[in-house]
Amino acid sequence: LWKPGNLFLPGFQLSMLVVAAIIMSMGDHQQQSTGVLKWTRAALRVSWVSWLTATPIILFHFQIISPLGAIISVLLIPPTTILLILGFTRVAVGWMHQWIDVPLRMMIEWGGRVIIDFVEWIDHFEWSSFEVQSWPLWSTVAWLIIILLWLRFNVRDLYWSYRQWWRRRRSSQMG
Repeated sequence: LWKPGNLFLPGFQLSMLVVAAIIMSMGDHQQQSTGVLKWTRAALRVSWVSWLTATPIILFHFQIISPLGAIISVLLIPPTTILLILGFTRVAVGWMHQWIDVPLRMMIEWGGRVIIDFVEWIDHFEWSSFEVQSWPLWSTVAWLIIILLWLRFNVRDLYWSYRQWWRRRRSSQMG
């Protein structure tokens, strides 16, 4: 590491751990998704994994939990994508002439304002985020280890196999 102290910064931890979790979550899902349903499922999976990974870090550093984060981020994918395309377009061709740059700048400003207003509107709901008094380091580490194990060993499959085993056990005890 160029600056080892960066390991202790929330931004560094969020960036590295969330990206690592997203990469680990892709596993067998790296196939090209076709159709709106597959795209939506992939977006929800990435959003859920990101939220689950970021939450303990945010709790530790800022003592805030945002239960709507995973859902809101999926809802913001389309406008954010449009905003990014407009921004890249402005960088690529906006320099050519003012009649190209001005409308692009106005659309970017309007799109950014819509996203900010939406997020601020959600933030006004009483249940959009909660503050906690303190969040211990051991809880953060334990949460992250559980998430990484879940991603590594696909705990969803383990859950269903355990559930089937438990049902068979209960039915054998009852019958």
